[in-house]
Amino acid sequence: MEALLKPELLVAMAATVLAGIVRGFSGFGAAAMQAPLFSILYSPPQAVATMAGLGTLASLQLLPGAVREADWRVVLPLTVTGWLTIPL
Repeated sequence: MEALLKPELLVAMAATVLAGIVRGFSGFGAAAMQAPLFSILYSPPQAVATMAGLGTLASLQLLPGAVREADWRVVLPLTVTGWLTIPL
């Protein structure tokens, strides 16, 4: 319980709530609001990993609808090409 009351975590939580409100209204921008503060509170690699994880979790709710509405004849070749070329 003591770890949850650290000032750094409370500030990060407040920033995340505000960033969530911005994302809710605009559909983007949460990481742009979190990045400066998270980079001050934590190391930049930790900040980036945290924001990537939060962004992924926030976007998971969109996955079922996106899978249903995707034009797989277009998406599948692009996905395979990306998997093959991104490591290069």
